[in-house]
Amino acid sequence: MKISEHSIVYGEIEPEHYVEDLVAEWFLSRFPLFTVIIGSKRGTFVVSKNKDLEKFDESIEELLPEFEKKLPKNKILAELGSFKEDDFWKEYYDSQFIKERKNTKYFLKNIPKKFHNWGSLAVEKKR
Repeated sequence: MKISEHSIVYGEIEPEHYVEDLVAEWFLSRFPLFTVIIGSKRGTFVVSKNKDLEKFDESIEELLPEFEKKLPKNKILAELGSFKEDDFWKEYYDSQFIKERKNTKYFLKNIPKKFHNWGSLAVEKKR
């Protein structure tokens, strides 16, 4: 999921069942001040607190600029700039890591072996 400076939460999903409307409504319940746009193979679903759920045939890439023209920029979101989740996680992990308490056996016990080569565990594995 991504967030636009115009208070739009949007993203693509590939569900097995027809649940795009439920996903859009759930995100709206989590972000009630935002417009939610969910794209899938069936179409693009848009919902906000002021408008009921609508289904469009256009893709998110086509619809997003149209909605951004209609909605004003959110000052707080514009000031946030770009947010890189990987950098945030590395900083947090470095702040919590205590070299003296390093316990590789505990890591190996709690993280199944099949996940050890996942790229998302690169920071932990490096330590």
